[in-house]
Amino acid sequence: MVEEKKNIPKVRFREFAGDDANAWELRKLGEVVEMFNGDRGVNYPKNSDLISQGVPFINAGDLQNGQVNLESCKKISKEKFNQLSGAKIRRGDILYCLRGTIGKNAMVEFDGGTVASSLVDIRPKNIDGMYLFIILNSNIEYRQRLLNDEGAAQPNLSVKNLSKFYIPVPRTKEQHKISALFKSCNELITLHQRELDNYKTLKKTMLSKMFPKNDEKYPEIRFTGFADAWELRKLGEVADIVGGGTPKTNISEYWNGDIDWYSPIEIGEQIYVCTSQKKITKLGLSNSSAKLLPIGTILFTSRAGIGNTAILAREGATNQGFQSIIPNKNMLSSYFIYSRSRELKRYGEKNGAGSTFIEVSGKQMAKCPMYFPKLDEQQKIGTFFKHLDSLITLHQRELESLKTLKKNLLQQMFV
Repeated sequence: MVEEKKNIPKVRFREFAGDDANAWELRKLGEVVEMFNGDRGVNYPKNSDLISQGVPFINAGDLQNGQVNLESCKKISKEKFNQLSGAKIRRGDILYCLRGTIGKNAMVEFDGGTVASSLVDIRPKNIDGMYLFIILNSNIEYRQRLLNDEGAAQPNLSVKNLSKFYIPVPRTKEQHKISALFKSCNELITLHQRELDNYKTLKKTMLSKMFPKNDEKYPEIRFTGFADAWELRKLGEVADIVGGGTPKTNISEYWNGDIDWYSPIEIGEQIYVCTSQKKITKLGLSNSSAKLLPIGTILFTSRAGIGNTAILAREGATNQGFQSIIPNKNMLSSYFIYSRSRELKRYGEKNGAGSTFIEVSGKQMAKCPMYFPKLDEQQKIGTFFKHLDSLITLHQRELESLKTLKKNLLQQMFV
């Protein structure tokens, strides 16, 4: 038998710090919870027992982001449920996956239901339920799960071995404090995720309504004061399409200069780019087919992964993996055309050519037909989407910061 150990976390609430008497004690999971399997006998639900509305019959796939998806889960009748001798779910239980994606879990926020044979229902007994849920999503659970995986064809963990997992258990008051902290953190993460999803949905909706569909000359939604029909023009009539180039790599004087020189791999989800991994000199620029591109240029990747776009925030150049769009300032707004990246991508993919890899030429990009309003309406639309993108970026950053904070807390509190 493993000798009982005492643990003191690296990060702790001040009122509990510096007191060895309040050290966290190691307990086996089975000592502080009850566990209930799904019924695996003759009464186990068959496909013919499933109904559209009824008692939840929960499988591993229904555990999503720490919650049970009651919309997706299968249902059985009350009569079938009463025949089962296995788990009878209560609010506050934790459902834990034993086969396949072992360790996947969810906190139950409802009463009633049962689990499939791949899950076990864990009912906290002598431990705060939220605190236990935190433990089961920390490295403490992960390390022991790896050591106890009994599967060959697929990962598998028995209830017997799960019950032997050692978990740190502080006094009840400290458990409650930790639970409240992580509950607040989870609520903030959920809030920012919801806000992020809402803004992304709004953007998707507005992109479909603020630009004309197919051969229509009027968008469904417009700003007040604009009523003129949009004009069909080729992209090359309102912008210059400029390819890139690469200075000779064996001439050192061409490299490590002060001119940003972008490759397609650097164009991801960011809107603006202002620094590159590699830089070239003026001599390197003049001895290649690359051109110095002005601020506001739309970098458009034109090979293989066609259609990634970004706005150039300071002068720079690109390699030959781009067909960059330099707007005519009197005819085209940078953010307006950036907001139509999906249309540009579809056109590039449809009109690209090549056998080894697909590539769209500058000449072909210049022929891209699009409907354009007058410049002042373009600028209004561009400003609207710029503001919307800023909100999306803000919530994305807040969400990432909160997730990082939670991860760090888990690492420091539960070694």
